[in-house]
Amino acid sequence: MMKYKRQRRQDMDALFCYADMQVWATATAACLEESVSPQVDGPFFASILRTLVDELRRSFTEHAQSFLLWNLVCTFAGEHAQKHPQCQKRLAVSLQQIRTLFGDSPSFHGLLEEILCDDYSQARAIASEETGQAIKTFPAQCPWDVEYCLFSQHDGVGETDV
Repeated sequence: MMKYKRQRRQDMDALFCYADMQVWATATAACLEESVSPQVDGPFFASILRTLVDELRRSFTEHAQSFLLWNLVCTFAGEHAQKHPQCQKRLAVSLQQIRTLFGDSPSFHGLLEEILCDDYSQARAIASEETGQAIKTFPAQCPWDVEYCLFSQHDGVGETDV
C-alpha cells in the first residue's frame, strides 16, 4: 500500500511539474466562479487562482528580462563586461533561472518566446543606459530564441551563438 501511495505521489509531482499552470489555474478559476455550492466560495478561490496566474507571469517576465539585459551586456558590450565581472555572474544566474522556470514545461515555451519579443526593446534600452554605450551597439531585434535560452551549451559567460 505504501509503495502504491509513493508511486502515485511521484506521478502527481511529475504531472504538476509538466502541467501548464496558467491554463489549469485559469480554467479552474472559471469553473469556480460558476460554482454555486454552499461549501465552496467559488469567486473567492477563483480570485486566488487568478492572482497566482498573475504572479507566475510577473515572475517569469522578471527572470526573462534579467536574462535579456545581462546577455546583451555580456555579449555586445564586452568592454563593460570585462570591467564589471559581476555581469557574467548575473548572466549565469539569470540563465539558470530561465532554464529552471521554463525548461521542464514545454507549454511555457510560448510564454518565454512572447516575453523575449515583448521585452527585448526595454532590455536593450536599459543595457544602453547601464553600459553608457549607444543603443545601436545592441541588435534591434532579439538575437536569442527559446531553444538558445533553454537548450544551447551557452553557460552564461558572455559567449553567443549569434
